[in-house]
Amino acid sequence: MKLKKHIFKTDIRFRDILNINYQRIRNKKMRTVLTVFGIGIGIAAVLFLVGLTFGLQKIVVDKVANAESLVTLDVLANGDISNIIPINDDAISKIKSMPEVAEVSPVKSLSAQLSGTDIKTQGALFGVKNSYFRLAGKTMTYGTTFSDEPEDAKKIIISSSTAKLLNFNTSKVALNQEIGIDLFVPNTAAETTDVFQLPDKFTVVGVIEDESNYVFVPLKNFDLIDFSQYFELKVKAMNAESVQVLKDKISALGFAVTALIDTLDQMNKIFHISQIVFAVIGLIALFIASIGMFNTMTIALLERTREIGVMKAIGATDRAIKQMFMFEAVAVGFVGGASGVILGYIAMFSVNVVFAQVAQSFGGEAINMFYIPNWFLLTIIVLSVFIGYLTGIYPSHRAAKINPLDALRYE
Repeated sequence: MKLKKHIFKTDIRFRDILNINYQRIRNKKMRTVLTVFGIGIGIAAVLFLVGLTFGLQKIVVDKVANAESLVTLDVLANGDISNIIPINDDAISKIKSMPEVAEVSPVKSLSAQLSGTDIKTQGALFGVKNSYFRLAGKTMTYGTTFSDEPEDAKKIIISSSTAKLLNFNTSKVALNQEIGIDLFVPNTAAETTDVFQLPDKFTVVGVIEDESNYVFVPLKNFDLIDFSQYFELKVKAMNAESVQVLKDKISALGFAVTALIDTLDQMNKIFHISQIVFAVIGLIALFIASIGMFNTMTIALLERTREIGVMKAIGATDRAIKQMFMFEAVAVGFVGGASGVILGYIAMFSVNVVFAQVAQSFGGEAINMFYIPNWFLLTIIVLSVFIGYLTGIYPSHRAAKINPLDALRYE
Protein backbone atom coordinates (compact mmCIF):
# COMPACT_ATOMS: atom_id res chain seq x y z
CA MET A 1 0.00 0.00 0.00
CA LYS A 2 1.41 3.32 -1.04
CA LEU A 3 1.36 5.98 1.64
CA LYS A 4 0.19 9.40 0.56
CA LYS A 5 2.41 12.23 1.75
CA HIS A 6 0.57 15.02 3.54
CA ILE A 7 2.18 18.44 3.90
CA PHE A 8 0.47 20.93 6.18
CA LYS A 9 0.95 24.60 5.29
CA THR A 10 -0.44 27.65 7.02
CA ASP A 11 -0.36 31.41 6.58
CA ILE A 12 0.82 33.61 9.44
CA ARG A 13 -1.81 35.99 10.76
CA PHE A 14 -1.21 39.67 10.19
CA ARG A 15 -1.14 40.24 13.94
CA ASP A 16 1.67 37.69 14.23
CA ILE A 17 3.61 39.41 11.41
CA LEU A 18 3.34 42.68 13.32
CA ASN A 19 4.55 41.04 16.51
CA ILE A 20 7.48 39.29 14.81
CA ASN A 21 8.66 42.48 13.13
CA TYR A 22 8.20 44.48 16.34
CA GLN A 23 10.41 42.04 18.23
CA ARG A 24 12.93 42.19 15.41
CA ILE A 25 13.08 46.00 15.57
CA ARG A 26 13.43 45.92 19.35
CA ASN A 27 16.37 43.52 19.13
CA LYS A 28 18.10 45.60 16.44
CA LYS A 29 17.28 49.13 17.58
CA MET A 30 20.46 50.84 16.47
CA ARG A 31 20.44 49.30 13.00
CA THR A 32 16.77 50.17 12.51
CA VAL A 33 17.27 53.75 13.72
CA LEU A 34 20.24 54.27 11.40
CA THR A 35 18.32 52.84 8.44
CA VAL A 36 15.30 55.03 9.15
CA PHE A 37 17.57 58.04 9.65
CA GLY A 38 19.26 57.42 6.30
CA ILE A 39 15.91 57.37 4.48
CA GLY A 40 14.78 60.37 6.52
CA ILE A 41 17.80 62.45 5.51
CA GLY A 42 17.16 61.72 1.84
CA ILE A 43 13.46 62.63 2.13
CA ALA A 44 14.31 65.77 4.12
CA ALA A 45 16.80 66.84 1.42
CA VAL A 46 14.17 66.47 -1.30
CA LEU A 47 11.55 68.29 0.79
CA PHE A 48 13.91 71.15 1.73
CA LEU A 49 15.33 71.82 -1.74
CA VAL A 50 12.07 71.52 -3.67
CA GLY A 51 10.17 73.38 -0.93
CA LEU A 52 12.65 76.26 -1.32
CA THR A 53 11.97 76.59 -5.06
CA PHE A 54 8.20 76.35 -4.50
CA GLY A 55 8.50 79.01 -1.79
CA LEU A 56 10.55 81.42 -3.89
CA GLN A 57 8.16 80.92 -6.80
CA LYS A 58 5.18 81.70 -4.57
CA ILE A 59 6.88 84.83 -3.20
CA VAL A 60 7.63 86.16 -6.67
CA VAL A 61 4.17 85.40 -8.05
CA ASP A 62 2.38 86.84 -5.02
CA LYS A 63 4.48 90.01 -5.17
CA VAL A 64 3.89 90.83 -8.82
CA ALA A 65 0.66 89.16 -9.83
CA ASN A 66 -3.01 89.40 -9.13
CA ALA A 67 -6.07 88.56 -11.21
CA GLU A 68 -6.09 91.94 -12.98
CA SER A 69 -2.35 92.44 -13.42
CA LEU A 70 -2.18 89.14 -15.32
CA VAL A 71 -4.40 90.57 -18.07
CA THR A 72 -2.69 93.97 -18.06
CA LEU A 73 -0.16 95.15 -20.64
CA ASP A 74 2.67 97.63 -20.11
CA VAL A 75 2.88 100.01 -23.06
CA LEU A 76 6.07 102.08 -23.44
CA ALA A 77 7.35 104.59 -25.97
CA ASN A 78 9.53 102.97 -28.64
CA GLY A 79 12.29 103.90 -31.09
CA ASP A 80 15.69 105.59 -30.88
CA ILE A 81 16.37 109.14 -29.65
CA SER A 82 16.06 110.68 -33.12
CA ASN A 83 12.86 108.85 -34.06
CA ILE A 84 10.98 108.00 -30.89
CA ILE A 85 7.26 107.18 -30.98
CA PRO A 86 5.84 109.01 -27.95
CA ILE A 87 2.77 108.12 -25.92
CA ASN A 88 0.38 111.07 -26.05
CA ASP A 89 -3.34 111.73 -25.82
CA ASP A 90 -3.90 110.73 -29.46
CA ALA A 91 -2.20 107.37 -28.88
CA ILE A 92 -4.31 106.81 -25.76
CA SER A 93 -7.49 107.51 -27.74
CA LYS A 94 -6.53 104.95 -30.40
CA ILE A 95 -5.80 102.30 -27.78
CA LYS A 96 -9.01 102.99 -25.85
CA SER A 97 -11.03 102.49 -29.04
CA MET A 98 -9.80 98.90 -29.46
CA PRO A 99 -12.58 96.39 -28.62
CA GLU A 100 -10.21 94.21 -26.57
CA VAL A 101 -9.44 97.06 -24.13
CA ALA A 102 -11.27 97.14 -20.81
CA GLU A 103 -9.35 99.96 -19.12
CA VAL A 104 -6.37 102.28 -19.61
CA SER A 105 -4.37 103.86 -16.79
CA PRO A 106 -1.79 106.44 -17.97
CA VAL A 107 1.47 107.22 -16.13
CA LYS A 108 3.68 110.31 -16.35
CA SER A 109 7.16 110.43 -14.88
CA LEU A 110 9.84 113.01 -14.07
CA SER A 111 12.89 113.23 -11.88
CA ALA A 112 12.27 115.15 -8.67
CA GLN A 113 13.93 116.49 -5.56
CA LEU A 114 12.10 115.44 -2.41
CA SER A 115 12.36 117.52 0.75
CA GLY A 116 11.65 115.96 4.13
CA THR A 117 11.86 117.53 7.56
CA ASP A 118 15.62 117.97 7.62
CA ILE A 119 16.99 116.25 4.52
CA LYS A 120 16.61 116.21 0.73
CA THR A 121 16.98 113.41 -1.80
CA GLN A 122 16.36 112.79 -5.49
CA GLY A 123 14.14 110.10 -6.93
CA ALA A 124 11.66 109.18 -9.64
CA LEU A 125 8.22 110.75 -9.41
CA PHE A 126 5.25 109.05 -11.07
CA GLY A 127 1.92 110.71 -11.70
CA VAL A 128 -0.78 108.02 -11.66
CA LYS A 129 -4.47 107.42 -11.23
CA ASN A 130 -5.88 105.25 -8.46
CA SER A 131 -6.46 102.40 -10.96
CA TYR A 132 -2.68 102.11 -11.51
CA PHE A 133 -2.08 100.35 -8.20
CA ARG A 134 -4.75 97.76 -8.94
CA LEU A 135 -3.55 97.07 -12.48
CA ALA A 136 0.13 97.03 -11.48
CA GLY A 137 -0.57 94.68 -8.56
CA LYS A 138 0.99 97.09 -6.05
CA THR A 139 -0.22 96.91 -2.47
CA MET A 140 0.51 99.21 0.46
CA THR A 141 2.72 97.86 3.23
CA TYR A 142 1.47 100.71 5.41
CA GLY A 143 -1.36 103.16 4.84
CA THR A 144 -3.68 103.41 1.85
CA THR A 145 -3.76 104.66 -1.75
CA PHE A 146 -5.09 108.03 -2.81
CA SER A 147 -8.23 108.57 -4.90
CA ASP A 148 -8.68 110.60 -8.08
CA GLU A 149 -10.81 113.16 -6.26
CA PRO A 150 -9.57 116.79 -5.97
CA GLU A 151 -9.31 116.57 -2.17
CA ASP A 152 -6.59 113.88 -2.54
CA ALA A 153 -4.46 115.93 -4.95
CA LYS A 154 -1.82 116.64 -2.31
CA LYS A 155 -1.39 113.08 -1.09
CA ILE A 156 1.69 111.00 -1.86
CA ILE A 157 2.80 107.36 -1.71
CA ILE A 158 6.48 106.59 -1.22
CA SER A 159 8.70 103.50 -1.28
CA SER A 160 10.37 102.23 1.90
CA SER A 161 13.74 103.12 0.35
CA THR A 162 12.62 106.74 -0.06
CA ALA A 163 11.45 106.75 3.57
CA LYS A 164 14.96 105.74 4.67
CA LEU A 165 16.63 108.37 2.46
CA LEU A 166 14.38 111.06 3.95
CA ASN A 167 15.63 109.98 7.37
CA PHE A 168 12.40 108.53 8.71
CA ASN A 169 13.25 105.92 11.35
CA THR A 170 10.81 103.35 9.97
CA SER A 171 8.45 103.13 7.02
CA LYS A 172 5.46 103.36 9.35
CA VAL A 173 6.78 106.60 10.87
CA ALA A 174 6.73 108.15 7.37
CA LEU A 175 2.91 108.10 7.35
CA ASN A 176 1.33 111.57 7.67
CA GLN A 177 4.71 113.26 7.20
CA GLU A 178 4.88 116.21 4.79
CA ILE A 179 7.19 116.26 1.75
CA GLY A 180 8.05 119.10 -0.62
CA ILE A 181 8.59 118.35 -4.32
CA ASP A 182 10.68 120.14 -6.96
CA LEU A 183 10.23 118.75 -10.48
CA PHE A 184 12.96 118.68 -13.12
CA VAL A 185 11.00 119.43 -16.31
CA PRO A 186 12.82 119.05 -19.67
CA ASN A 187 12.68 122.17 -21.85
CA THR A 188 12.73 120.77 -25.40
CA ALA A 189 13.07 124.15 -27.11
CA ALA A 190 16.08 125.27 -25.09
CA GLU A 191 17.43 121.73 -24.59
CA THR A 192 17.66 122.41 -20.87
CA THR A 193 15.90 121.33 -17.69
CA ASP A 194 13.68 123.69 -15.73
CA VAL A 195 13.01 123.31 -12.02
CA PHE A 196 9.34 123.63 -11.05
CA GLN A 197 8.32 123.64 -7.40
CA LEU A 198 4.91 122.08 -6.83
CA PRO A 199 2.81 124.33 -4.60
CA ASP A 200 2.08 123.16 -1.07
CA LYS A 201 3.53 120.09 0.54
CA PHE A 202 2.34 116.52 0.04
CA THR A 203 1.18 114.28 2.88
CA VAL A 204 2.38 110.66 2.93
CA VAL A 205 -0.65 108.35 3.00
CA GLY A 206 0.99 105.06 1.94
CA VAL A 207 4.32 103.22 1.92
CA ILE A 208 5.28 100.38 -0.45
CA GLU A 209 8.04 97.99 0.57
CA ASP A 210 10.63 98.37 -2.18
CA GLU A 211 14.37 98.97 -2.49
CA SER A 212 13.90 101.41 -5.39
CA ASN A 213 13.68 105.16 -4.74
CA TYR A 214 10.38 106.55 -6.06
CA VAL A 215 7.11 108.31 -5.16
CA PHE A 216 3.58 108.33 -6.57
CA VAL A 217 1.40 111.44 -6.75
CA PRO A 218 -2.05 111.98 -8.31
CA LEU A 219 -1.77 112.52 -12.06
CA LYS A 220 -3.69 115.85 -11.74
CA ASN A 221 -0.51 117.49 -10.46
CA PHE A 222 1.01 117.27 -13.94
CA ASP A 223 -1.67 119.67 -15.18
CA LEU A 224 0.36 122.42 -13.49
CA ILE A 225 3.27 122.03 -15.90
CA ASP A 226 3.75 121.88 -19.67
CA PHE A 227 4.47 118.17 -20.03
CA SER A 228 2.18 116.21 -22.34
CA GLN A 229 4.08 112.95 -22.89
CA TYR A 230 3.32 109.82 -20.91
CA PHE A 231 5.91 107.48 -19.46
CA GLU A 232 3.79 104.34 -19.87
CA LEU A 233 0.27 102.99 -20.04
CA LYS A 234 -1.31 100.19 -18.07
CA VAL A 235 -3.79 98.63 -20.50
CA LYS A 236 -6.17 96.01 -19.17
CA ALA A 237 -7.52 93.45 -21.65
CA MET A 238 -11.12 92.21 -21.58
CA ASN A 239 -9.96 88.69 -20.68
CA ALA A 240 -6.94 86.39 -20.84
CA GLU A 241 -7.80 85.31 -24.40
CA SER A 242 -7.60 88.95 -25.57
CA VAL A 243 -4.11 89.61 -24.18
CA GLN A 244 -2.11 88.36 -27.18
CA VAL A 245 -4.46 89.95 -29.73
CA LEU A 246 -4.28 93.28 -27.92
CA LYS A 247 -0.52 93.01 -27.59
CA ASP A 248 -0.16 92.54 -31.35
CA LYS A 249 -2.47 95.47 -32.15
CA ILE A 250 -0.65 97.92 -29.86
CA SER A 251 2.75 96.70 -31.11
CA ALA A 252 1.55 97.46 -34.65
CA LEU A 253 1.19 101.12 -33.61
CA GLY A 254 4.95 101.14 -32.94
CA PHE A 255 4.94 100.92 -29.14
CA ALA A 256 6.93 98.52 -26.97
CA VAL A 257 4.49 96.15 -25.24
CA THR A 258 5.14 93.65 -22.47
CA ALA A 259 2.69 91.41 -20.64
CA LEU A 260 3.16 90.24 -17.07
CA ILE A 261 1.67 86.88 -17.98
CA ASP A 262 4.56 86.30 -20.42
CA THR A 263 7.09 87.22 -17.73
CA LEU A 264 5.41 84.88 -15.27
CA ASP A 265 5.47 82.07 -17.81
CA GLN A 266 9.23 82.55 -18.21
CA MET A 267 9.76 82.69 -14.45
CA ASN A 268 7.65 79.58 -13.91
CA LYS A 269 9.73 77.71 -16.50
CA ILE A 270 12.91 78.69 -14.66
CA PHE A 271 11.43 77.62 -11.33
CA HIS A 272 10.22 74.31 -12.79
CA ILE A 273 13.73 73.58 -14.08
CA SER A 274 15.14 74.47 -10.65
CA GLN A 275 12.62 72.16 -8.98
CA ILE A 276 13.67 69.30 -11.24
CA VAL A 277 17.38 69.92 -10.62
CA PHE A 278 16.94 70.12 -6.84
CA ALA A 279 14.65 67.09 -6.85
CA VAL A 280 17.31 65.08 -8.71
CA ILE A 281 19.94 66.14 -6.16
CA GLY A 282 17.65 65.08 -3.34
CA LEU A 283 16.79 61.80 -5.09
CA ILE A 284 20.50 61.00 -5.36
CA ALA A 285 20.74 61.32 -1.57
CA LEU A 286 17.61 59.18 -1.29
CA PHE A 287 19.08 56.57 -3.65
CA ILE A 288 22.21 56.30 -1.50
CA ALA A 289 20.03 55.87 1.58
CA SER A 290 17.99 53.15 -0.18
CA ILE A 291 21.21 51.22 -0.86
CA GLY A 292 21.84 51.24 2.88
CA MET A 293 18.30 50.02 3.48
CA PHE A 294 18.72 47.22 0.93
CA ASN A 295 21.95 46.20 2.65
CA THR A 296 20.16 46.14 6.01
CA MET A 297 17.38 43.91 4.66
CA THR A 298 19.91 41.53 3.10
CA ILE A 299 21.84 41.24 6.38
CA ALA A 300 18.54 40.65 8.20
CA LEU A 301 17.85 37.78 5.80
CA LEU A 302 21.19 36.12 6.60
CA GLU A 303 20.69 36.58 10.35
CA ARG A 304 17.21 35.06 10.25
CA THR A 305 17.95 32.07 8.05
CA ARG A 306 17.56 29.54 10.88
CA GLU A 307 14.44 31.36 12.11
CA ILE A 308 12.95 31.07 8.63
CA GLY A 309 13.83 27.38 8.56
CA VAL A 310 12.00 26.78 11.84
CA MET A 311 8.95 28.74 10.67
CA LYS A 312 8.81 26.76 7.44
CA ALA A 313 9.27 23.48 9.32
CA ILE A 314 6.17 24.18 11.42
CA GLY A 315 4.09 25.07 8.38
CA ALA A 316 4.71 28.69 7.34
CA THR A 317 4.11 29.19 3.62
CA ASP A 318 6.43 30.92 1.18
CA ARG A 319 3.79 33.62 0.88
CA ALA A 320 3.77 34.23 4.64
CA ILE A 321 7.58 34.52 4.77
CA LYS A 322 7.54 36.94 1.85
CA GLN A 323 4.83 39.04 3.49
CA MET A 324 6.85 39.24 6.68
CA PHE A 325 9.93 40.67 4.94
CA MET A 326 7.92 42.96 2.67
CA PHE A 327 6.01 44.40 5.61
CA GLU A 328 9.24 45.16 7.44
CA ALA A 329 10.71 46.91 4.39
CA VAL A 330 7.55 48.96 3.73
CA ALA A 331 7.23 49.88 7.43
CA VAL A 332 10.84 51.09 7.57
CA GLY A 333 10.28 53.08 4.35
CA PHE A 334 7.12 54.70 5.74
CA VAL A 335 8.70 55.59 9.08
CA GLY A 336 11.75 56.90 7.21
CA GLY A 337 9.50 59.06 5.04
CA ALA A 338 7.56 60.40 8.04
CA SER A 339 10.78 61.19 9.91
CA GLY A 340 12.14 62.86 6.75
CA VAL A 341 9.08 65.11 6.57
CA ILE A 342 9.56 66.06 10.22
CA LEU A 343 13.29 66.73 9.70
CA GLY A 344 12.52 68.74 6.56
CA TYR A 345 10.00 70.95 8.35
CA ILE A 346 12.41 71.48 11.25
CA ALA A 347 15.14 72.54 8.78
CA MET A 348 12.76 74.87 6.92
CA PHE A 349 11.50 76.42 10.15
CA SER A 350 15.07 76.98 11.39
CA VAL A 351 16.16 78.66 8.15
CA ASN A 352 13.05 80.85 8.16
CA VAL A 353 13.76 81.99 11.73
CA VAL A 354 17.39 82.86 10.91
CA PHE A 355 16.53 84.76 7.73
CA ALA A 356 13.63 86.55 9.45
CA GLN A 357 15.98 87.82 12.16
CA VAL A 358 18.53 88.94 9.58
CA ALA A 359 15.84 90.69 7.49
CA GLN A 360 14.36 92.47 10.49
CA SER A 361 17.81 93.58 11.69
CA PHE A 362 18.24 95.36 8.34
CA GLY A 363 14.75 96.87 8.51
CA GLY A 364 13.25 94.39 6.05
CA GLU A 365 10.15 92.24 6.18
CA ALA A 366 10.15 88.64 7.43
CA ILE A 367 8.89 86.23 4.76
CA ASN A 368 8.30 82.49 4.56
CA MET A 369 10.89 81.17 2.11
CA PHE A 370 9.38 77.70 1.85
CA TYR A 371 6.12 76.33 0.53
CA ILE A 372 5.09 72.68 0.28
CA PRO A 373 1.97 71.86 -1.78
CA ASN A 374 -0.19 69.11 -0.28
CA TRP A 375 0.19 66.97 -3.40
CA PHE A 376 3.99 67.10 -3.11
CA LEU A 377 3.88 66.13 0.57
CA LEU A 378 1.69 63.13 -0.30
CA THR A 379 4.06 62.24 -3.15
CA ILE A 380 7.02 62.24 -0.73
CA ILE A 381 5.29 59.81 1.64
CA VAL A 382 4.23 57.52 -1.22
CA LEU A 383 7.77 57.67 -2.63
CA SER A 384 9.32 56.59 0.68
CA VAL A 385 6.87 53.65 0.94
CA PHE A 386 7.61 52.70 -2.68
CA ILE A 387 11.37 52.73 -1.98
CA GLY A 388 10.79 50.49 1.01
CA TYR A 389 8.76 48.16 -1.22
CA LEU A 390 11.50 48.04 -3.87
CA THR A 391 14.27 47.33 -1.37
CA GLY A 392 12.22 44.51 0.13
CA ILE A 393 11.46 42.64 -3.12
CA TYR A 394 14.76 40.77 -3.48
CA PRO A 395 15.29 39.82 0.22
CA SER A 396 11.65 38.72 0.62
CA HIS A 397 11.74 36.65 -2.58
CA ARG A 398 15.01 35.03 -1.53
CA ALA A 399 13.69 34.33 1.98
CA ALA A 400 10.59 32.67 0.54
CA LYS A 401 12.72 30.30 -1.57
CA ILE A 402 14.95 29.13 1.31
CA ASN A 403 14.94 25.36 1.79
CA PRO A 404 13.94 24.66 5.41
CA LEU A 405 16.47 21.75 5.78
CA ASP A 406 19.33 23.92 4.51
CA ALA A 407 18.16 26.77 6.75
CA LEU A 408 18.17 24.57 9.88
CA ARG A 409 21.76 23.49 9.11
CA TYR A 410 22.83 27.15 8.53
CA GLU A 411 25.37 28.51 11.01
